[in-house]
Amino acid sequence: MINRNALKNLLGFALLLICFTSNAQYKVKQVLVANGGAFGFNGNYITIGSYNPILKKYSLFDSVTGGSVTQIIIDSGFAYMATDSYLVKYELAGLKRVAIAKCQSLRYIAAYKGNIVAAIGYDLTTTHLKIFKKSDLSLIYSENKIPNIYCNGITIVGDSAYIALQGQYPGYNDTGRIAVEDLAHQKFKRIITLDTSTRGISDMFSNSTTIIGVTEYPYTRISEMNILTGAKKILSLGASSISTPFAFYDDTLYSEIENDIQGFNASNFSINKYFNLNAGYAAAALDTLNKLFYCTGASYSKPTKTWIYNYKGTPVDSFDIGIAPEGIAIDYELKSGINEAENIGQNINIYPNPTNDKLNISGITADHAEIRIMDITGRVLYSQYTNLNATGSLSIPVPGLVSGIYFITVQSNEGTVSRQFVKN
Repeated sequence: MINRNALKNLLGFALLLICFTSNAQYKVKQVLVANGGAFGFNGNYITIGSYNPILKKYSLFDSVTGGSVTQIIIDSGFAYMATDSYLVKYELAGLKRVAIAKCQSLRYIAAYKGNIVAAIGYDLTTTHLKIFKKSDLSLIYSENKIPNIYCNGITIVGDSAYIALQGQYPGYNDTGRIAVEDLAHQKFKRIITLDTSTRGISDMFSNSTTIIGVTEYPYTRISEMNILTGAKKILSLGASSISTPFAFYDDTLYSEIENDIQGFNASNFSINKYFNLNAGYAAAALDTLNKLFYCTGASYSKPTKTWIYNYKGTPVDSFDIGIAPEGIAIDYELKSGINEAENIGQNINIYPNPTNDKLNISGITADHAEIRIMDITGRVLYSQYTNLNATGSLSIPVPGLVSGIYFITVQSNEGTVSRQFVKN
């Protein structure tokens, strides 16, 4: 039987925690950059380091054998690095390795509740998706029913993983396909067929309602599918080529198009050019809080740099890194001492909370405010500017969010207010 006083104290602590996190704001703590090393060199090591934006210093903290880095993701105080040979877990607070798992031809990865889901790009196996336990990276499930021999990009919406089926090099598969895996029950669900012009999909991104796929062959197609309705669209860039997409934020896919950093808007199929990168980049990340781009140099034979640009394309800083810097991720942390703006916060209400389908917001008085949804690590998952209805409220669909705790922030020239909500 639960002790009444203990329960009372626990509820009091929970209320205190909610009050504290309702004022939560974030800052960039560090930027992780992993270097694949010299291509084709025997005995090559992958190195990973951390850049401190306050001290403006990049320092290596670990190395593993291998020849390439696929991706780094950050989740709940830990970083997970995918390489051609290993999945590695790091504790962010101490920048130390806490787990490692052997996995050949590991491609892109995604976090799902207590697990890491990985796409496998290997021609000589029937296993194209693996699920590892976050705590120790032990393998808990292998999927062998996906009917293609090369998987690449992966994105998770709700309890479903969407995996890009790239096919076999050099022709890849004859038409664009996406595999869907039921993560809640760990079983293969279905194949989504797109179009013959979108064969060779390599990268996958999503928000709560839309999946974006980018083809590697030919390098000129962007495919879009509405998760709720199943409606599909395909954009051809003509003679232009798209490569190395790195973020899907505020309905915009950020990528390199003809050596330019450009944004593809999934709502109206428009493209906005930000700035030119003469030599391209090996990896990139978008700092959504400070509106900055981090772009690593595309050098595979000698050490290079990471350049930091603002939205106008003006270089604001740079730091030295290693050879083939193919993985990059931004680690956000809570700021301290941020006071809530009472003038806009006292009337703001969110409901229902918890929610499963949509989140309603009322009481916004600012004419021009930005609404953001962030997870507990500070990653921005959704952003839009206020588009109030006649009652002065708005509604945001959230079926694509994984069950858990999130923060919704209203920011305007009057101040910033944050609320916590639970997605069932």
